[in-house]
Formats: sequence, C-alpha cells, structure tokens
Amino acid sequence: KSLRQEEVTWTGSVVRAWQSDGLRSVSPGSLSVKADSIHHDFQELDGGEFWVLSSRVREDKGQRRVDELLLRFDAQGQVLEEISLMDMLDPAREVHARYPNYWEMFYGRGVIDWGHANSLQIDSAAGKALISLAYQDAVVMIDLATRKPLWILGRPEGWNPPLASALLKPKGRLEWPTKQHCARLTKEGTVLLFDNG
Repeated sequence: KSLRQEEVTWTGSVVRAWQSDGLRSVSPGSLSVKADSIHHDFQELDGGEFWVLSSRVREDKGQRRVDELLLRFDAQGQVLEEISLMDMLDPAREVHARYPNYWEMFYGRGVIDWGHANSLQIDSAAGKALISLAYQDAVVMIDLATRKPLWILGRPEGWNPPLASALLKPKGRLEWPTKQHCARLTKEGTVLLFDNG
C-alpha cells in the first residue's frame, strides 16, 4: 500500500503524485504531504487544491483509535486545513467487530478502526462535505465551517445527544445500508451509494 495519490494521463503516464509521509517514506518524484495517510477518496477543487481522507492514531479512554481526518492541501502538498471526524462524531460508538482491520498493518495490532471513512464529496460553494463511514453504517453531511454534522443517514441505534438529533427519519419501511461505499449526493437531492452489507 503506497498511500499515494497520482494524476495520470489517459494512457497511464504519471503527471504529478502526492504521498503521505507519516507511515511510509515518500517515493522519488512524489510531493510530500504531512499526514499519516491519503486513502480511499479525494476531490480536486477548481483552484488546484485537494480534499482527501486521511488518518492518525489517537488515545481515547485508554484505547488506540484511528481518527478519520479530512485534509485540504495545495498542489505543492502543503496542508491547509484538517478536520477530525473523531472530534465531530462519537468514537465510542462501535457497530462492527474491531478485528481484524485494515489499519493494523500500518498502526499495529489492537488499534480500533471505529469509522473507516471511505468516500467524500465536497460542495465548496455550500461549504459542505458528504462522508461515508463504513464501520458506522452512516453517511454524514457536515458543515465545513462549523465542523458539525448537518444530518446523518444511518440506523438510529447507539447515537447519543446531540448527534441523535441529526439523524434522518425514514418515511415508510427502510432497509438501512451497511458498510456502504461511494456515497454521492445527486442533482435530485438523493443519496446514491454502494451498499456493501
């Protein structure tokens, strides 16, 4: 796992590459980004900046948990903004078994992958981000300025106040998505995702 983001031509030639420097050494030809990882999804903005998913380990009540991060960095790899999903959500809410998990190969045995963010969609004009957290069985729309959830699409069990008030209420019968990937807000205002459950 290189934890590397590349811009390539249609024929596969690498134009530019960015690589996180926290868990692995940076490959020759890559721009270094001060972060443990760049993983799963990213979005380039009109001005040439990027939003990416990242991670770091934090101690939380005596346990090592992977904090899911949103990072914004420029074309030179300089980090401009960092948003912690652990600070915004409830890292103690656990929906799926802790082990085995992807992050153990980077952070060591026993680290808890509570969120497993796997997709993001940024609406710069509205100042919002749509994030999929597979291990929370939740898709969250956040306000980038206030760093608070605007709404949460996910089964209602285990959400404490004030997060419980952000939960969307189903109309009619609903089968909740589980371990979802690639959540996208459509032009019609609906959410399209891959239900991996």
